[in-house]
Amino acid sequence: MALLPRDFLEPSGRGLADYRDRSHLWGYGHYGIFAALAAVGAGLEVAVEQTGHHIEVSAVAVAYAVAVPMGARGLSAGC
Repeated sequence: MALLPRDFLEPSGRGLADYRDRSHLWGYGHYGIFAALAAVGAGLEVAVEQTGHHIEVSAVAVAYAVAVPMGARGLSAGC
């Protein structure tokens, strides 16, 4: 079963009106997710460059370049 865009269209106005103290977390919380996803992309770029022998870096450093942003993404998404 594929997810469609309509599956993500949950109205949030009522919840934000009821819990005004959480509105900043809702609004600015996405920045952490997007920054972590950008860092994952950078880590994958390091992995590709190391695999193609374009840079000299250890496999452990490559693993950290991907794993740390993935962990940050999990924390920022509340997983």
